[in-house]
Amino acid sequence: MSLLARFDIRTLMACQLLLTAVFSLVFLAMKLAYRKLHGISSIALGFFFGIPGVVLVTLRGSVPYFVSVVVANGLVLIAYLMMYDGVLRFRRNRTSEPISITKPLRVCIVIIITNLCIMTWFSMVQDNTVVRIIAIAAASGTITLLTALEILRQAKGRISMRLFGYFMIFRAGTSFYRVILTAIKGAPHDFMQHNALQAFSMAMGVVTVCILGIFFLIMVTGELHHAIEHRANHDPLTGILNRHSIEDRLASELDRAGRTHRPLSAVLIDVDHFKTINDTAGHAAGDLALRTVALGINNSLRSYDMLGRYGGDEFLVLLPETSATQALEVSTRIRNLLALVSHSLPEKIRPTVSIGIAEVLPTDSTLTLIARADAALYDAKLAGRNCSRARESSHSHPIADQQQLAHLRTV
Repeated sequence: MSLLARFDIRTLMACQLLLTAVFSLVFLAMKLAYRKLHGISSIALGFFFGIPGVVLVTLRGSVPYFVSVVVANGLVLIAYLMMYDGVLRFRRNRTSEPISITKPLRVCIVIIITNLCIMTWFSMVQDNTVVRIIAIAAASGTITLLTALEILRQAKGRISMRLFGYFMIFRAGTSFYRVILTAIKGAPHDFMQHNALQAFSMAMGVVTVCILGIFFLIMVTGELHHAIEHRANHDPLTGILNRHSIEDRLASELDRAGRTHRPLSAVLIDVDHFKTINDTAGHAAGDLALRTVALGINNSLRSYDMLGRYGGDEFLVLLPETSATQALEVSTRIRNLLALVSHSLPEKIRPTVSIGIAEVLPTDSTLTLIARADAALYDAKLAGRNCSRARESSHSHPIADQQQLAHLRTV
C-alpha cells in the first residue's frame, strides 16, 4: 500500500470542511467590516457553498444517492463559480468604469448546468462512476483555469497575485490529470476506500482550500489597503485629491522643477458665489455644483496634471511642463468645458469659476507660489469673476486671459 493510500479519506474531508468553514466566516467578517469593497461577498459565499458540498459527499451512503452525488457536486461547482465571480468583481475596486461580468459567468453557468445533467443521467438512469468523475473534474478544472487567467490579468506586477494565478493553473492541471487518470484506470469501487487516487484527490482538496484561503486573504487585504489609502488621499465628495495630498504633490513637483529647470504652473480655482448657491438652493445643490466643477476641471487636464480640492469651494491644479502663458489657455478650456458639463443643471446653480495662475520662479517655495496664485485669483474676482488672471511675480501687473489670447493670435 502506497503512502497516499494510508491516509483516511474521512479525516481528510473533515479537515477540508473545517478549513472551508473558517475561511467562510473570516471573509464574511471582512465584508461586514468594509461593505463597499467588491468581491468579498462572493468569495465568502464560495467557501460557504463548499461546506454542504463536502458534508454531503462525506455522508454518501447515509443520504439519498442523488443528494450525495448530484447535489453535492453541484454545490462544489457553485463554490468554484462564486470564487470566480469574486475575482471578476475585484476589478471594480480599482476602476470607476463599469465592468461587465455577465458573459464569463454565463459560460460557467452553462458548464455547471451541462455537468449537472450529465451527473443526473449517469447516476439515476445509467450508473457510471467514471463518467461522473470525469465530468466533475473537467468542469471544476475549466472554471479554475478561467479564474487563474483572470487573476493573472489583474496581477499587474504583484508577485502574490501572480503566484496565486500560477497555483490556480496548477490546480486546474490536477483536475485535468484526474480526468485522464480516471479514464485510464477507472473509478474506485468504494469512494471512501483507502485508495491512492482518492487520497490524492482529497489531500489536494485540503491543500487547495488552505492555499485558496491564504491567497484570497492576501488579495482582500491588498484591496483593503488600497481602499484605505485612497480614502486617506482623496476628497470623499468629489473623488479628487484632498488638500494634504495635493500639497504633497506640489512639494514634489516644485523640487522636480528646481532640478530640471522646467516650467511649472499652479492654478487656484474658486467657485463664484458659492455661498449664494448654498443659501438659495441648499447644501445638496452646493455639493452637486462642486462635483460638477471637479468633473469639468478634471476633463480639461492631461493625464499627468494634478487636481485637488484645496478648500471648501477652492481647487488647486498643478500643471507640470506648463508656463503661465500655456496655463491661461488651459484655464480658458476649463471654463468652456465647465459651461458645457453644467448646462443640464438648473440655471441658478450652474457654477462659474475664477482662476488665478502663477508660474514657478527659481526662488519660489510652496508658500510663495500659492500666495502668488491666490493674488492672481483675487485679481480675477476684482475683474468681475468668471475669468482668469496670471501673476508673473508678486509685484507684477496681472495678465488677463483675453489679453494673452489676443497676443497669441498676433504672434
